[in-house]
Amino acid sequence: MLRLAATHYIFSLDKDVKGTMTWKAVLEIFTETDEDYLTTIENNTEACIKLLLIDTSNANCLKTLVNKARENARGVQDHITKEVWESINQMYHMMNSASVAKKLLSEHALETMDTLTRQIVLYTGVTDITMPRGSGWNFGVVTSIDKPQPKA
Repeated sequence: MLRLAATHYIFSLDKDVKGTMTWKAVLEIFTETDEDYLTTIENNTEACIKLLLIDTSNANCLKTLVNKARENARGVQDHITKEVWESINQMYHMMNSASVAKKLLSEHALETMDTLTRQIVLYTGVTDITMPRGSGWNFGVVTSIDKPQPKA
């Protein structure tokens, strides 16, 4: 979601390319907002960034997801590595700082989204490297049961 928001943000800066491009499709994917409100803000980049990333009235905003991830990690802290906890905790504090919210709604939005993306990639790498392979690992890894497995 963050990468899509950053890419869409870049496109929104180029008024010549924009044409009929709006945020509506992105908002339909990542929010449960009613159609009237989507139509109202679909051309307002700042309002869309706010709704996607920091507006906790959107259950799928990045801030809400990070808060839930930290809450879940706290509940299973005995089953995750110290490094995974620290990575989630750092992302939580970053997302809940007033400066990030302010930067996302300013000319520093793209730079801030890049910083957040790096933090998420760091979390993924730390999890991959430090977590022992077991039931906790299997729970955290997205797999498809319906996906055909190669035959040995």
